[in-house]
Amino acid sequence: MFQRRIPRPRWSRSLDLIWPHLGWRRFFKFWILRLSRLPGSAYAVSAGFAFGAAISFTPFMGFHIVISAAMSYFARASMLAAVIGTIVGNPWTFPFIWVAVYQTGVWMGIGGMPDDMAKLHYSELFGNMVQAMLEFDWDYLVKVAWPIFAPMLVGSIPYFIVSWLFFYFSIRWLIDAYGRKSRARLAHRISHEETIKDAS
Repeated sequence: MFQRRIPRPRWSRSLDLIWPHLGWRRFFKFWILRLSRLPGSAYAVSAGFAFGAAISFTPFMGFHIVISAAMSYFARASMLAAVIGTIVGNPWTFPFIWVAVYQTGVWMGIGGMPDDMAKLHYSELFGNMVQAMLEFDWDYLVKVAWPIFAPMLVGSIPYFIVSWLFFYFSIRWLIDAYGRKSRARLAHRISHEETIKDAS
């Protein structure tokens, strides 16, 4: 029920992460409705989403879902909302996030990229870091990765705090607004039904 007769190809569904086929307005409306219908209190859903969104500003690539879910668990927030919140980090936003947190970390006085590594792509760095960890290549991790990872880690802290507060209060307001609207529709429908019943 309520499913497409002909399922969309996998590549088309994956493309939605980059450019929603229904448009951005309907895309955001869909996710707001989905969040408002998640089990749990408004606090749990809002805090969970905020953890998922905030962790996207950290350089722990590949571990965002696990870390945000763990944070949500200890904060008694919704782990499912946290997983959804990680969509804030996506192919559109990551390039801006990585540059911003790195530059902030350098501005805060934490290390910096060696001159001969200035043209290194961040996505390439994260891929090489994972491979180096699997191969126990400490020379690469210490000499190449750490001068870049360290300022990103420190620079992500203020972004984590600000984004958590922003998304928590934004999602909390949207959920409360949706709840008020739903209750108003329900009250109107009940009133309408009672009016018809009295008239009959």
